[in-house]
Amino acid sequence: EVTEAEVKYTFIGETVIYSIKTAEIQRIEFGSGRTQVFSRTAPSENSTPMGSSAPPTAAASGDSRNKVAILPFSFIRDGQKTVDEISMKVQNEVFAYMTKHAGTYTYQEPRTTTALLTKAGITAETAKGLTMDEICRILGVEYVMEGIVTMNHKSQTSVGSSNYNSKSKNNNSSKYPSDQKVSGSNYSTTTDAYETTLLLNIYSDKGSSIFSQERKSFFTNQESYRNAMEYLLKRTPLYVK
Repeated sequence: EVTEAEVKYTFIGETVIYSIKTAEIQRIEFGSGRTQVFSRTAPSENSTPMGSSAPPTAAASGDSRNKVAILPFSFIRDGQKTVDEISMKVQNEVFAYMTKHAGTYTYQEPRTTTALLTKAGITAETAKGLTMDEICRILGVEYVMEGIVTMNHKSQTSVGSSNYNSKSKNNNSSKYPSDQKVSGSNYSTTTDAYETTLLLNIYSDKGSSIFSQERKSFFTNQESYRNAMEYLLKRTPLYVK
């Protein structure tokens, strides 16, 4: 049983009922796979009851209007998820780009977004158990933006070149006469080609999707995701010229 004041529970095979204050609980992971996150603040008149699936946050007071949070982008390279630093790098690049085209929207600092998720005990894995309207409430925003960058190595091309110059003042039969000058150079370059696709999603605090598109980058270098990123961001309803 979950109330505003406490959570009551019992162990399988026992009849004793235990209780714990909701103020001491961070989250409950139910057997159904649903995760319920609890606010650390005291419930107010406008707060969502503790027994509901959505935790009370700043969004309940209406100050989330036109605020946007950008989640760390998932970055999958050759089928393997990359380190968090790359995901946060893309997150910060999206933030820098959209703040230049914000209009009336306010973008939450990526560091603030990360801190709020960490305090709520939410990771990339546990976030799967939350709906987007719940995440919006936790972050205190009206919109949440997330994306997946997929990069696969397609080919590798190597190019080599040689260049030699020689000069002789006579027709001496010696192969390398003393007055002959010989010079030359060798070099080779290797180019890797990648196929990069970016999926961009935007959700509102009502839990609805307001934008979802995928774009394959025209370029094939390791930074080609930026081309797809800018293409999609310009087409979102949050972009202002």
